[in-house]
Amino acid sequence: MKTQIPAQAKTPLVEKDLELNIIKIVGVLIPENPMLFFEELYSFTEEFLQKTKKLNLHVDLEYFNTSSARYLYDYLKKVIPISDLQLTWFYDSDDEDILESGKEFEELCKIKFEFVEK
Repeated sequence: MKTQIPAQAKTPLVEKDLELNIIKIVGVLIPENPMLFFEELYSFTEEFLQKTKKLNLHVDLEYFNTSSARYLYDYLKKVIPISDLQLTWFYDSDDEDILESGKEFEELCKIKFEFVEK
């Protein structure tokens, strides 16, 4: 069963698929109130983790701003200890910034990411 938080002009689509143990975050991440967005994302994730601890998180962001990066880091630090997390970071072949950001998150979070070129 798939459920989602629809994409808005400044926030990404967030979709969870319990059959595949996947949460996808896809699009642009520049919310006016990042705290509110990430509170909703964390609640969405907690509901998911009540069903299974195995989480495949797919992050496929076109762009995110500095404040969103901080909240994304905080979100990952909350999720890592309470789940069996596998994180896949998607990037466009011509977007070195997104790839480098993923590598920075990987280093900060101290878990191995899978990097997938689109």
